[in-house]
This record gives sequence, C-alpha cells and structure tokens, in this order.
Amino acid sequence: MQNIWKGNKKYHSLNIFIFCVSFFLLLIEKLMGDDGKELFTRENCTKCHSIKSEGIEPQKESLLKGRKIIDHSGVGLRRDSEWIQKWLKKEIENEKGRKHKVKWKGSDEELKILAEFLSHLKKEIPEEELKKWYQDLLNSSR
Repeated sequence: MQNIWKGNKKYHSLNIFIFCVSFFLLLIEKLMGDDGKELFTRENCTKCHSIKSEGIEPQKESLLKGRKIIDHSGVGLRRDSEWIQKWLKKEIENEKGRKHKVKWKGSDEELKILAEFLSHLKKEIPEEELKKWYQDLLNSSR
C-alpha cells in the first residue's frame, strides 16, 4: 500500500488542493448569501414577472390563468436601485398612480441585493418576442 501513495504523491496532493479550493469557493458563496436572481425566484416574483434576458420564466400557473406577466429584462433602463426599493416597500407610486401589488416582506439587505440586480438589467425585449416566448412556455406545459 505504501508504494501506491509514494508513486502518486503529486496526484494525491493535487486532489487535496482541488478539494480545498472547492470547499473554499462553496464557503464564500454561502457567506455572501443570496444573489438577486435567487431572491427574485425565491420571493415568488415569478408569479407576476419574468426576466427573459436572465432565463427566468414566469410561473406556469400564472400563464395558464392568463395573468399579465411583466418582463423586467430592461427595468434598469427606466429605474435605479433606490426607486425599486421604495416601489417594493410601497412607499411610492408609478406614473399611473399605482403602488406595487405586494409589499416587500424580506430584510432590507435582501431588498438592496434584489434592487441592485434589477437596476442592472438593461436589455429591452420586444413585446412580440415576449408574447411568443410566453406562448411557447404555455404550449410546453401542456
């Protein structure tokens, strides 16, 4: 058995190194917490919204019920992080005098992460492309 370890010392050291780096990266990811994309999905934003540019689909149930889905692929072209945070806390109204339907229930830190994520989305998707995407998603769920 000793001969196996002697001959493969470099290989064994490499495996230990790879394990340690992988563990370290997973630890950093956990310590950093959620990112905006995870929060968007976890907080059920996909009930009414999608982000096609990020591959975030609306909930199939919402499509089946015929709910109007608002895509946020280009929301950062119109809104900054501060505005989004106030909007989600129902502190401000939009141009139509409406407030967000659901008041934010998460932490302030999570809200800031989500708002920063949304404010950096700057790829406007044409309405026809979104309609086709939603229809394709609906057809694939049947």
